[in-house]
Amino acid sequence: MYLSVLALVFILMLWTLFSKKSLALKLRTPISVLTLLLTLRAGLLQNGFVWQQYDWRLDQDILGWRNDDVVSLVEQHWNLQKPSVEYLVVGSSQVGAIFHQFAHDNERVDVFNMAGMGPLEMNLYIEYILQHKPKNIILYLSEFDLARPPNFNGMKIAPNQGTALFDLTEVVSEAESYNNATNALAHLTMGEVLPEYKYAFVFKGLKAKYFYEKEALRKITVSKTSNNQFLTRQLVSLSKLNAGNVQYNSYLLEKFIGRLSEENIGVYIVEGSYHPEAYSAENMLINARVRVWVDKLIVKQPAITFIQRQHLPVLVAEDYKDGYHLKAESGNAYAASIFDLLGM
Repeated sequence: MYLSVLALVFILMLWTLFSKKSLALKLRTPISVLTLLLTLRAGLLQNGFVWQQYDWRLDQDILGWRNDDVVSLVEQHWNLQKPSVEYLVVGSSQVGAIFHQFAHDNERVDVFNMAGMGPLEMNLYIEYILQHKPKNIILYLSEFDLARPPNFNGMKIAPNQGTALFDLTEVVSEAESYNNATNALAHLTMGEVLPEYKYAFVFKGLKAKYFYEKEALRKITVSKTSNNQFLTRQLVSLSKLNAGNVQYNSYLLEKFIGRLSEENIGVYIVEGSYHPEAYSAENMLINARVRVWVDKLIVKQPAITFIQRQHLPVLVAEDYKDGYHLKAESGNAYAASIFDLLGM
């Protein structure tokens, strides 16, 4: 689509250059400037090779977790390796920690994950997800995902929504208790028109890497915390899960699953886990509320399969490298046990 527009503008530019009509002369400068801008955009943002370079040259230390994952997902969108897959596991970085190695070793499985990904991002990235042409989608979800506030600030760097942008106005209208939702939609809309605005963080990252790398890395080194401090910080965060977020996140998740049903994609919800020290009485009450919602959802969508924690191996503190993520060996074994239940 973009290349078609660029080709059309290029033809118009040639017309203004070679035609002697007064209209062509008037339009020559603006059409030439527009052609230059669109050509630059095509070279910097609208091709798989350049995103492959961004993904290779930039990392989490420069961009941060979320932005680095977005670069990887855009690169994957342009250069998708698996044209179709039987099982696609979708979720936050928890999913990556558990399933990446298993997916690497199994052609029937692939992973779509992003730091902090929740139901809001599942809707925003739905076209990227469907591009994998999955027969089944596995969602690794718990109160950890549904009782956190949606990250509206991440909407700015989400993929172009096209006509789905109109649906997002409904999504935002349902977010009455979140003050930043409307502002986030405005940023997303701006990014639809100006992808340079959306992906400004990429160019800032390149500038930091190649012009201020020593200073940037020095700040990162100073700010790094020990594993124990990191775990303590995450356990505090897990103690602040809020049942008030469950209703809105459930609405978003049901919207996402409804789209999957329209595409005849099977859905498995695997009840997620986190560090056992964070299983407070309050979190268990939230967990019970989430289970009730899943039960109601299954009544509406009978094709959903729900795998509860008690049917999976018990995870202990030693399995975790921090408050959220399993160690590589534990994650791979846990993934294998999940797919054993699926009969794979």
